[in-house]
Amino acid sequence: MTADSAELTGLLAHCAATHDDTPRLVLADWLEEHGDFRAGFVRAAVEFERTPPYDFKRFQLGYRLRALLESPAFKEWLPASDVFGWGWRRGLLKAVAGSPTLQAKDTSDIADWLASDWIEGVEFDPYSTTTRPNWESTFGLFRNTRELCFGSGNYGPKVLERLREWPQLRRLRLPSLTRQWADLAPLPYLRSLTLDRPDYTMLRDLHTAWLPNLEVLGLDKEWGGDLPHWGTCFPNLQSLTLAQYDG
Repeated sequence: MTADSAELTGLLAHCAATHDDTPRLVLADWLEEHGDFRAGFVRAAVEFERTPPYDFKRFQLGYRLRALLESPAFKEWLPASDVFGWGWRRGLLKAVAGSPTLQAKDTSDIADWLASDWIEGVEFDPYSTTTRPNWESTFGLFRNTRELCFGSGNYGPKVLERLREWPQLRRLRLPSLTRQWADLAPLPYLRSLTLDRPDYTMLRDLHTAWLPNLEVLGLDKEWGGDLPHWGTCFPNLQSLTLAQYDG
């Protein structure tokens, strides 16, 4: 795997600290000036995000990005493991991983790499098991990711307490959440939150949560009655999806 210079590490940290795409384009320019093979990937991945879903150009960009990930240079740079699948998100990398398989592997030699600012997002494959994966050797490996999607509800009851230690987290998807809205309050930097099948008791206590930077909220749960306080709890909300709402 290619080691990054201190200057490049600083550029990546700046990308991680802001929701703006401009630092990512600056990163692409810097990589190109230094003859780095990742320049085209960063620029194409940013353009992919900016292109409408059904624009043919988006399909072309997706094909190009997949080809780059399969190129020899990327194969040498990315951790060689059958545990990960790689994609792109907002100009940087997205990892797809399976928790049981990940836990069964010795990842000590790539643990620092998996906490790199190169990884914008991580998605865990759904799985069915009664054994809860060890946090430190699975989910916790990606402690610097900005976007996190759990494919299963078996992430442990202390998930929100752990995520409070990830102030850079901007996008979160949780299935089968049984905690209360108030427990989400210590995640004030979230911009996007999706809850699949949350416990119905959470909904009546919506007013106890205040996420001032939240822009996107999705709830997939059947319930009845009114849900007030949207504007009070989420003053910057721009997109609201209420699936199965029957009130």
